[in-house]
Amino acid sequence: MFAETGRGSYESKYLTFDPASYEFLGFRDERISASGKKKYIQLSHVVDWGIVDRVKQRP
Repeated sequence: MFAETGRGSYESKYLTFDPASYEFLGFRDERISASGKKKYIQLSHVVDWGIVDRVKQRP
């Protein structure tokens, strides 16, 4: 399942969720090469996450 961010220059960026649990899985981004000749899809995912109290603190 994809959810579009719908914000100006982010129109080709999507958040990816599990369709059954709605768990956030990662990002999908449609990009164009520096030359402008090729279009490709970049996928990234979340391996692990945590909440901390301060910047650079490890969970």
